Amino acid sequence: DPLAAQGLLARTTCINLTDLDSVDETHRSIVEEFGRIDVLVHVVGGYHGTSTLERASAEDWASLHPPIVTTLANLTATMAPAVRDSTQGRVFILSSTAVGTPTAGSIAYVAAKTAAEAWIGGVADYFEGSSAAAVVLAIKALVTDDMIAAEPDRDWSGMTRADDIAAAVLDACLGPVRNGARIDLSAAT
Repeated sequence: DPLAAQGLLARTTCINLTDLDSVDETHRSIVEEFGRIDVLVHVVGGYHGTSTLERASAEDWASLHPPIVTTLANLTATMAPAVRDSTQGRVFILSSTAVGTPTAGSIAYVAAKTAAEAWIGGVADYFEGSSAAAVVLAIKALVTDDMIAAEPDRDWSGMTRADDIAAAVLDACLGPVRNGARIDLSAAT
């Protein structure tokens, strides 16, 4: 475990992040058990796309907004004060390199990721004057060894492995990172 090797302790839990009361209860539980919250990593999302701007785009927005934006809002509104008070506080979101270049078919997905990045910009502003940092990690898409093995002749350039995301989080937790940074991980693979 890379975190344990660095003398760090991590806890995972499964909750409904769209339920503010559930997030608040988890926050209280973590602070009660550990006394603080140092790092939040928001890796919630999903992709829906269409070939053109059509009714499905509005339906995609309705299905993507809660898991991408609402969960981030609930998580940070509840836990960002504890992260800000930590001597090594970090909040990370996993976003998309497509932010800033929406297409008619990706409009709902890119709009949700753009909203999440705007939210994290507000978190960065909230962290000003502290040692905490809010950081965007941008990827094109996730790739796994199984995906590569299944299609060895496919061009996987620009795709990001989960290990590369974990390494970026660990580096930013153990070393300096600019509050409000946007780190493009699409060149990692």
